[in-house]
Amino acid sequence: MKRYIFVTISIVSFAVLWSSCRSTPSNLVSTSVLSPLVTPLSPPIDVNKGAILGYIDLKNAPWNREALYIYAAPFYPTDEEQGFFILEPSVHPYGLVHRDGYFVINNVPPGKYVLVVGPSAESAVAIRNSKGAIRIFTVEAGRILNVGVVILYP
Repeated sequence: MKRYIFVTISIVSFAVLWSSCRSTPSNLVSTSVLSPLVTPLSPPIDVNKGAILGYIDLKNAPWNREALYIYAAPFYPTDEEQGFFILEPSVHPYGLVHRDGYFVINNVPPGKYVLVVGPSAESAVAIRNSKGAIRIFTVEAGRILNVGVVILYP
């Protein structure tokens, strides 16, 4: 009987010691090489470029339930108040406008841009202010430009 109790205590002790060795110490630091979670509104990956994010008020949008894209078209000034922009969708940065109106354009080279939104580049419209003038946005390297709420004026 004493031998039976000794064996039982030995087995239980071994099991307790084994399970305590398998637990993770509280001061253990993770060495994972996995990248952080990427979300649609993640900051730019390239520090030599920037990002543009904001929200488009879609209540005046002329498109019905179509997927919308927002493009960053480079702005070329001709003098202090005038200039032009060119949109080439296969070259210029763009992002998806989510159904709730939020958008992000990652990896935008530094410079001045006009934001153009639409279901395609051909039917897109430039973002304007309440007086009808095209809004110009400046992107800096390594920075995220939050343009806030953008309203589509008819």
